[in-house]
This record gives sequence, C-alpha cells and structure tokens, in this order.
Amino acid sequence: MSDLANYAEVQRALQEQAPSILEQIPVSAAQLSLPLDGRGARIRASVKSNERARVPSRVEVKIDGHPVTIPIEAVDDYAEYKAY
Repeated sequence: MSDLANYAEVQRALQEQAPSILEQIPVSAAQLSLPLDGRGARIRASVKSNERARVPSRVEVKIDGHPVTIPIEAVDDYAEYKAY
C-alpha cells in the first residue's frame, strides 16, 4: 500500500518522473504543475476540455523505492505553448 505524497515528493516526482506520470493520464496533451494554494499536495493537470473526464483522480509513483500516491486535480484550461 502506498502513502499519500507530501509537497516535496510531488515536486520531486514532477522533476524526475514526468514521463511516467503522463503515461498514467490518458489524454492527448497535458501540462502538469504543483499548486501551492494550501489545499494539499497534488498535481494540477491542465487538459483540453473534452478530455477532463479521462484524467484519473490519482497516480502512483515510486520515490526512493517507496510507492506514493499523488492526487490529481484536472482542469480544462490547456493552452498549447507558442513561442513568439
């Protein structure tokens, strides 16, 4: 059984395991971030509006060989990056 991730573990997972996290979120495109609004450690997944329902409520990763669960907050505000 895995523990719920803390802020440091979520940040580390985003830095080191973003491809693995994205593989667990079956959408065509997503932007991942770590909100620091006091509502708990989680990943904010910005996705296209028609794909929001496909985002799982949580993902699992291993930090130093220890499994942790990270809650996912899905929002439908995905915007494709454009360099100007």
